[in-house]
Amino acid sequence: MPRLAPVILGLVLFVALALGAMGCGMGSSPTTGSAASRAAPSSPPAAPAAGRGESSPGASIKEYGAAAGATTKATVAAAAHSFFAAMARGDYARLCVDLAATNHQQLRAFLKGRVRSTGCAAVLKTLLTTAPGEARKAASAAITGVRIKGTTAFVLFRPKGGVPSYFVMKEEGGSWKATSLGPGAPIEPAGP
Repeated sequence: MPRLAPVILGLVLFVALALGAMGCGMGSSPTTGSAASRAAPSSPPAAPAAGRGESSPGASIKEYGAAAGATTKATVAAAAHSFFAAMARGDYARLCVDLAATNHQQLRAFLKGRVRSTGCAAVLKTLLTTAPGEARKAASAAITGVRIKGTTAFVLFRPKGGVPSYFVMKEEGGSWKATSLGPGAPIEPAGP
Protein backbone atom coordinates (compact mmCIF):
# COMPACT_ATOMS: atom_id res chain seq x y z
CA MET A 1 0.00 0.00 0.00
CA PRO A 2 2.79 2.55 0.77
CA ARG A 3 3.95 2.22 -2.87
CA LEU A 4 0.55 3.49 -4.08
CA ALA A 5 0.77 6.77 -2.13
CA PRO A 6 3.18 8.47 -4.63
CA VAL A 7 1.05 7.25 -7.54
CA ILE A 8 -2.15 8.61 -6.00
CA LEU A 9 -0.42 11.91 -5.19
CA GLY A 10 0.79 12.08 -8.81
CA LEU A 11 -2.73 11.45 -10.10
CA VAL A 12 -4.20 14.14 -7.86
CA LEU A 13 -1.57 16.62 -9.05
CA PHE A 14 -2.28 15.66 -12.67
CA VAL A 15 -6.00 16.37 -12.26
CA ALA A 16 -5.33 19.58 -10.33
CA LEU A 17 -3.07 20.84 -13.11
CA ALA A 18 -5.60 19.96 -15.80
CA LEU A 19 -8.43 21.63 -13.88
CA GLY A 20 -6.26 24.63 -13.04
CA ALA A 21 -5.35 25.11 -16.68
CA MET A 22 -9.02 25.03 -17.60
CA GLY A 23 -9.97 27.51 -14.91
CA CYS A 24 -7.22 29.90 -15.98
CA GLY A 25 -8.26 29.85 -19.61
CA MET A 26 -4.89 28.46 -20.70
CA GLY A 27 -4.85 26.67 -24.00
CA SER A 28 -4.76 27.05 -27.73
CA SER A 29 -6.90 26.38 -30.70
CA PRO A 30 -7.79 22.69 -30.77
CA THR A 31 -6.44 22.48 -34.31
CA THR A 32 -2.96 23.79 -33.54
CA GLY A 33 -2.01 21.09 -31.05
CA SER A 34 0.43 23.21 -29.01
CA ALA A 35 2.28 21.73 -26.06
CA ALA A 36 -0.20 23.45 -23.74
CA SER A 37 -3.17 21.79 -25.41
CA ARG A 38 -1.47 18.37 -25.42
CA ALA A 39 -0.60 18.72 -21.75
CA ALA A 40 -4.11 19.75 -20.77
CA PRO A 41 -6.71 19.01 -23.45
CA SER A 42 -9.35 19.98 -20.92
CA SER A 43 -8.24 23.56 -21.50
CA PRO A 44 -10.64 25.63 -23.54
CA PRO A 45 -9.47 26.95 -26.90
CA ALA A 46 -7.79 30.32 -26.63
CA ALA A 47 -10.26 33.15 -26.61
CA PRO A 48 -9.55 36.43 -28.40
CA ALA A 49 -7.18 38.62 -26.41
CA ALA A 50 -8.66 41.38 -24.30
CA GLY A 51 -8.05 44.78 -25.76
CA ARG A 52 -9.48 43.89 -29.17
CA GLY A 53 -13.05 44.79 -28.33
CA GLU A 54 -13.38 42.46 -25.31
CA SER A 55 -13.41 43.92 -21.85
CA SER A 56 -12.41 40.67 -20.10
CA PRO A 57 -11.73 36.98 -20.62
CA GLY A 58 -15.39 36.37 -19.71
CA ALA A 59 -16.49 38.51 -22.66
CA SER A 60 -14.44 36.28 -24.96
CA ILE A 61 -16.09 33.13 -23.62
CA LYS A 62 -19.55 34.66 -24.01
CA GLU A 63 -18.75 35.55 -27.63
CA TYR A 64 -16.90 32.35 -28.58
CA GLY A 65 -18.03 30.83 -31.88
CA ALA A 66 -21.76 31.17 -32.42
CA ALA A 67 -24.84 30.68 -30.28
CA ALA A 68 -26.19 27.15 -30.55
CA GLY A 69 -29.65 26.65 -32.02
CA ALA A 70 -32.43 25.48 -29.70
CA THR A 71 -32.03 21.76 -30.50
CA THR A 72 -28.24 21.76 -30.18
CA LYS A 73 -28.42 23.85 -27.00
CA ALA A 74 -30.84 21.34 -25.46
CA THR A 75 -28.62 18.40 -26.47
CA VAL A 76 -25.43 19.97 -25.09
CA ALA A 77 -27.21 21.10 -21.90
CA ALA A 78 -28.55 17.57 -21.32
CA ALA A 79 -25.05 16.12 -21.75
CA ALA A 80 -23.56 18.66 -19.30
CA HIS A 81 -26.31 18.03 -16.73
CA SER A 82 -25.78 14.27 -17.10
CA PHE A 83 -22.06 14.66 -16.41
CA PHE A 84 -22.58 16.92 -13.40
CA ALA A 85 -25.29 14.60 -11.98
CA ALA A 86 -23.01 11.56 -12.35
CA MET A 87 -20.25 13.49 -10.56
CA ALA A 88 -22.64 14.48 -7.76
CA ARG A 89 -23.75 10.90 -7.11
CA GLY A 90 -20.28 9.38 -7.56
CA ASP A 91 -21.30 7.39 -10.64
CA TYR A 92 -17.77 6.88 -11.97
CA ALA A 93 -18.83 4.45 -14.69
CA ARG A 94 -21.18 7.12 -16.12
CA LEU A 95 -18.46 9.77 -15.86
CA CYS A 96 -16.21 7.54 -17.97
CA VAL A 97 -18.92 7.22 -20.63
CA ASP A 98 -19.42 11.00 -20.66
CA LEU A 99 -15.69 11.87 -20.76
CA ALA A 100 -13.98 12.81 -24.04
CA ALA A 101 -11.62 10.36 -25.73
CA THR A 102 -8.67 12.72 -25.33
CA ASN A 103 -9.15 12.63 -21.56
CA HIS A 104 -9.26 8.81 -21.61
CA GLN A 105 -5.99 8.87 -23.56
CA GLN A 106 -4.45 11.21 -20.99
CA LEU A 107 -5.43 8.91 -18.14
CA ARG A 108 -4.00 5.86 -19.91
CA ALA A 109 -0.76 7.69 -20.76
CA PHE A 110 -0.34 8.98 -17.24
CA LEU A 111 -0.98 5.59 -15.66
CA LYS A 112 1.12 3.59 -18.11
CA GLY A 113 3.64 1.57 -16.12
CA ARG A 114 2.65 3.15 -12.79
CA VAL A 115 -0.14 0.89 -11.56
CA ARG A 116 -2.00 -2.13 -12.73
CA SER A 117 -4.87 -1.01 -14.94
CA THR A 118 -8.11 -1.15 -13.02
CA GLY A 119 -10.27 0.70 -15.51
CA CYS A 120 -11.50 4.25 -15.89
CA ALA A 121 -14.16 4.13 -13.14
CA ALA A 122 -11.73 2.86 -10.49
CA VAL A 123 -9.15 5.48 -11.45
CA LEU A 124 -11.71 8.30 -11.32
CA LYS A 125 -12.95 7.11 -7.93
CA THR A 126 -9.39 7.55 -6.66
CA LEU A 127 -8.76 10.84 -8.45
CA LEU A 128 -11.87 12.90 -8.01
CA THR A 129 -12.05 15.03 -4.92
CA THR A 130 -14.76 17.42 -6.09
CA ALA A 131 -17.29 18.10 -3.38
CA PRO A 132 -20.60 16.48 -4.40
CA GLY A 133 -22.35 19.72 -3.39
CA GLU A 134 -20.58 21.69 -6.13
CA ALA A 135 -21.49 19.06 -8.71
CA ARG A 136 -25.13 19.06 -7.48
CA LYS A 137 -25.26 22.85 -7.89
CA ALA A 138 -23.93 22.51 -11.45
CA ALA A 139 -26.36 19.64 -12.22
CA SER A 140 -29.35 21.78 -11.25
CA ALA A 141 -28.00 24.98 -12.80
CA ALA A 142 -29.84 26.96 -15.42
CA ILE A 143 -27.97 26.82 -18.72
CA THR A 144 -27.79 30.43 -19.89
CA GLY A 145 -26.14 29.75 -23.22
CA VAL A 146 -24.15 27.39 -25.40
CA ARG A 147 -21.46 28.78 -27.70
CA ILE A 148 -20.15 26.45 -30.42
CA LYS A 149 -17.22 26.56 -32.78
CA GLY A 150 -16.46 23.40 -34.74
CA THR A 151 -16.66 20.46 -32.35
CA THR A 152 -16.09 22.53 -29.20
CA ALA A 153 -18.86 23.99 -27.05
CA PHE A 154 -18.74 26.37 -24.10
CA VAL A 155 -21.71 25.68 -21.81
CA LEU A 156 -22.58 28.87 -19.90
CA PHE A 157 -24.50 28.35 -16.66
CA ARG A 158 -25.14 29.75 -13.20
CA PRO A 159 -24.96 27.21 -10.36
CA LYS A 160 -27.51 27.72 -7.58
CA GLY A 161 -26.04 30.37 -5.30
CA GLY A 162 -22.95 30.64 -7.50
CA VAL A 163 -21.38 32.91 -10.06
CA PRO A 164 -21.77 32.63 -13.84
CA SER A 165 -19.61 29.71 -14.94
CA TYR A 166 -18.64 27.72 -18.01
CA PHE A 167 -17.89 24.13 -18.91
CA VAL A 168 -16.19 22.90 -22.09
CA MET A 169 -17.54 19.98 -24.12
CA LYS A 170 -16.47 18.31 -27.34
CA GLU A 171 -18.58 16.57 -29.96
CA GLU A 172 -17.45 13.00 -30.61
CA GLY A 173 -19.38 10.63 -32.83
CA GLY A 174 -22.60 12.62 -32.54
CA SER A 175 -22.46 12.91 -28.72
CA TRP A 176 -21.23 15.75 -26.54
CA LYS A 177 -18.50 14.75 -24.09
CA ALA A 178 -16.94 16.50 -21.09
CA THR A 179 -13.36 17.71 -21.45
CA SER A 180 -12.60 18.13 -17.73
CA LEU A 181 -13.15 16.43 -14.41
CA GLY A 182 -14.71 19.37 -12.59
CA PRO A 183 -18.10 21.07 -12.31
CA GLY A 184 -17.15 24.13 -14.38
CA ALA A 185 -15.15 27.27 -13.76
CA PRO A 186 -16.17 30.88 -13.10
CA ILE A 187 -16.41 32.98 -16.27
CA GLU A 188 -14.83 35.99 -14.60
CA PRO A 189 -11.74 35.33 -12.50
CA ALA A 190 -11.90 36.44 -8.89
CA GLY A 191 -10.43 39.86 -8.29
CA PRO A 192 -7.13 40.39 -6.41
